[in-house]
Formats: sequence, C-alpha cells, structure tokens
Amino acid sequence: MKKFSFRLEKNLNIARQIENEARIQHQNFLKERDRLSEQLAILNQRLQILMQSIRNIAGDVQEIILYKDYIAVTRTAIKEKEQELEQAEYLLEKSRLNLLEKSRETKTLEKLKEREWEEYILENNRLEQKIIDEVAVNSYFRKNS
Repeated sequence: MKKFSFRLEKNLNIARQIENEARIQHQNFLKERDRLSEQLAILNQRLQILMQSIRNIAGDVQEIILYKDYIAVTRTAIKEKEQELEQAEYLLEKSRLNLLEKSRETKTLEKLKEREWEEYILENNRLEQKIIDEVAVNSYFRKNS
C-alpha cells in the first residue's frame, strides 16, 4: 500500500502561513482602530468638560479666552483623530478583505487535499477487496481441486 502524498502540500503550508500572517496583520489593524477610537472618545469627553467649564466661569475674560483657545485646539485634535480613525477603518476593511481571500485560498487547498485523501482511501479499499477476492478464489479452487 502506497503512502498518501498530497502533491500540493507545500502550497497548502504556504497558504496557511500567509493566512496566519494576514490574520495577525488584521488583528494589528483592529487594535490600532480601537486605540484611535478610544483616543477620540477621550478627546470628545475632554471637549465636553471644557464646554461645561467655560459655562461656569464668571467674569474673568482672560480665562474665557484661554478656554476658547484650548477648545479650538481640542476640536482640531478631534478632527485629526477622526481622519486617522477613518484611515484606520479603511486599512482594517482592506485587511479584512485580504484575510477573506487568503482564507478562501487555504480552504480550497484543504478541500482538494481532503478529496484526494478520500480518493486514496477508496482506491486502497478497492485494492484490499481485490486481494481478498483473489485469496478467496484461490482458496475455493484449492478446496475443490
């Protein structure tokens, strides 16, 4: 009985490795997106606190001007962070599509290997049955001769 050998085993191993690398890259993009989202939430929270604080200031014009300048800087930082987050979302989606493609390639090769394995088993079963039949026929003729 011949040992099972999948002719595309190297390709399958490479496809699995590439899929794992794509999965790791996707996880990194996901972490980056989450980090940026968290930073944006902190900036928005800081802006809300500043807005509340400016309402509570009584009379000091210099302090009000200082707060307004800080609010403007915070809004600019929020816009920049939103752009970074948008870019991270784009990269994450691109990474997700890449991961899906690599996963599909791997699954295709795995299904092909499974199909070849099943054919190998069937062929071995046929050969075993053929040998058993020959032994039975030879045994029958020996008994009857």
